[in-house]
Amino acid sequence: MLNRSACKVFQSILSLGSHSAPKQTTFQNAYFFRSSSNLLAPRRDFYQVLGIKRGATPQEVKKAYYGLAQKYHPDKNKAVDAKEKFAEISLAYETLSDDNKRRVYDNTGMNADEQAQDPFGGFGAGAGPGGFWGSKGGRGGPQEDMFKGFEEFINMGMGMNMGRPGPMKGQDIFLNLDLSFFEAVNGCKKAIPIEKKGVCTTCKGSKCKPGTAPSKCFTCGGRGIVNMRQGPMTLQMTCQQCKGTGATVKHPCGDCSGTGIQNKKASEEITIPKGINNGQSIRMGGKGNIGEEGGTSGDIIIKVNVKPDTYFRREGFDIYTDCYINLSEAILGAEKKIKTLHGDVDLKIDKGTQDGDKRKLANYGVSKLSPNQHQKGNHYVIYRLVVPKTLTPEQEIIFNELKKTETTLNQEEAQKAYREHAKDHQATGKGSDEESDKSGMFNKFKNMFKK
Repeated sequence: MLNRSACKVFQSILSLGSHSAPKQTTFQNAYFFRSSSNLLAPRRDFYQVLGIKRGATPQEVKKAYYGLAQKYHPDKNKAVDAKEKFAEISLAYETLSDDNKRRVYDNTGMNADEQAQDPFGGFGAGAGPGGFWGSKGGRGGPQEDMFKGFEEFINMGMGMNMGRPGPMKGQDIFLNLDLSFFEAVNGCKKAIPIEKKGVCTTCKGSKCKPGTAPSKCFTCGGRGIVNMRQGPMTLQMTCQQCKGTGATVKHPCGDCSGTGIQNKKASEEITIPKGINNGQSIRMGGKGNIGEEGGTSGDIIIKVNVKPDTYFRREGFDIYTDCYINLSEAILGAEKKIKTLHGDVDLKIDKGTQDGDKRKLANYGVSKLSPNQHQKGNHYVIYRLVVPKTLTPEQEIIFNELKKTETTLNQEEAQKAYREHAKDHQATGKGSDEESDKSGMFNKFKNMFKK
């Protein structure tokens, strides 16, 4: 598919019909196309550069080149413009000394460098005397050649970056970091060994061998772009010789192979914030691989793996622990010392506490991350009732006495009472507050299990 700008170009060309190419044609609104008349004005004809006629033989071309090369060689001629004239003479000779290049130059005006970088694979080379409008033998008319050339150009991408490459951000570095449960909860500092791309210490990023320097690219004259002429139009393309930098390195640095970048081992200290959780990531901006062409460095992205604790269980910023109680403590109530992240807490166990009851300790959980770093989650204590599997003779006597005082449970009433208790427990997080009868037997029962 062709975009709107390209379609306008085609409409302008098709309107010319099958006539020969006009001497001066300006295409407006075409994507980085422009009239070739202005571009061609300052460029000298290569035959005039060598001082020969258009019909000169290869021997005459060679003789003219050698004479001018000796005259303007920079080692012999110290004039300010000698170097530029020598380069122009060399390009003229390279173009006219080769039969194929000379034929293309005569038809299209493309010099040897432009032909070498022609993205159309001979589109200009096959043109006849009519330049852009000429057709190759055995193929269709001029419009078929035109659309094929434009289709190849469109496929290359209309939005390509022209000229010198812009700054490119360095690549990010991804790491995994293992933390203990308390390192994640309380925060800490860690030194992380990494290997990343940095500036070459030998050439200091110049890409050149010490004592040498980059030279201006002869192909594009240091501009980073070259002009590709296609009949009446000129297309600007990134120079393939210097990749758009405008400079070439003749003596590359041996340590970095001419890239200006080398791998380095380093150590970065990272601050682990309080409350970070398993699977979360920390980004260290600008600490990754160095950028190219003046671009910013990449980042270091660290994924945290937190090892679980045997006592504390974490869900978000809340903490869960189990508190094991026996029958007498569940029936008569008791006090327990509970271990939390912020120290020990004396916890009162209510009378009639059931297995699985939960008690909430507000703000005893994990510190939250920024911007809520001054807030904490909660600590939930889950009661676990431990029923003895075996009894001593004394305990068995006491339980038999207790059994005589108990009535047979009505299953329906017991189920209803249990559900009401569970509902109340969910709403308050506490057990029943009903007082139990403190008879002598219950005191014996409590003292027996405290032994």
